Amino acid sequence: MSPILPLASAAGAFELPPVLLVPFGLLLLLIAVMPLTPVRAHHWWERNYPYVSIGLALLVASYYLLRVPSGGVTLTHSLHEYVSFIALIGSLYVVSGGIHLRVKGEATPWENVLFLAVGAVLADGDADFARDEVGVERAVVESAFEGAQRGDAAVGGDLK
Repeated sequence: MSPILPLASAAGAFELPPVLLVPFGLLLLLIAVMPLTPVRAHHWWERNYPYVSIGLALLVASYYLLRVPSGGVTLTHSLHEYVSFIALIGSLYVVSGGIHLRVKGEATPWENVLFLAVGAVLADGDADFARDEVGVERAVVESAFEGAQRGDAAVGGDLK
């Protein structure tokens, strides 16, 4: 088995060495182990965690910028995906903070499963509805865009 990981790029394939996985593995190891260390090391980790993680990320980013063809584009795309993911996770965290389920008596694992199952069914129905609504909005926007390209009057009157 080859110790090289392929990376698809616009110019073809570029092979990444597996050693680039070491900073990520090291960060995971430190996150798992440092809370279990003696107090002095634990406090050091709490104060310096951001610097350690940024330093490890800069190691990988510098490799992409200096050695990978169109590595800047790859980094920009990855940063965009990361920011989108963090926005999603943050919004889910904020939204879920206001949900409190109260049941009579003590909650059991079966009741938890029931709540999750009902939520999954409701979420699936909402996803179908949202997909249908987005499809309608997309068709309206595309129609208006095509009309604007032809020079037709704006659809929907004044925008206020």
